[in-house]
Amino acid sequence: MLGGTGTCSGLPTNGQPVYVIGTSPHMHRLGSGFTTTVDKNGHLLSNIPMEKWVFDQQIHYGIDRYQLLPGDRLTTRCYYTNPAGSAVRFGPRTQDEMCYDFMMVYPSSGTKKECGQGITFGGS
Repeated sequence: MLGGTGTCSGLPTNGQPVYVIGTSPHMHRLGSGFTTTVDKNGHLLSNIPMEKWVFDQQIHYGIDRYQLLPGDRLTTRCYYTNPAGSAVRFGPRTQDEMCYDFMMVYPSSGTKKECGQGITFGGS
């Protein structure tokens, strides 16, 4: 099982809280599980248990207005199963892989639009 992990901090950009109201995890065909947690308290914003990811059934999950404060950090973890054992690269094609959690937040004016440099991949 391989995994990828990325972190996002500084999501609120103007010192005010922002609210997550939805999340849309995204991986490709080798994906097998996915989580996004808030590091301050381990709260799960996204959680697709291992072996439950279905590429053709990616959906949006509504969240009941979860508050993120300046300084909060999100960690997204994607898990992959590669039965062929061949090299797979990160990229936009279906035969490539990726690890994103597209989130709906408000107010958008005080929110970083892209986040998550530092995705690392490794075996586990």
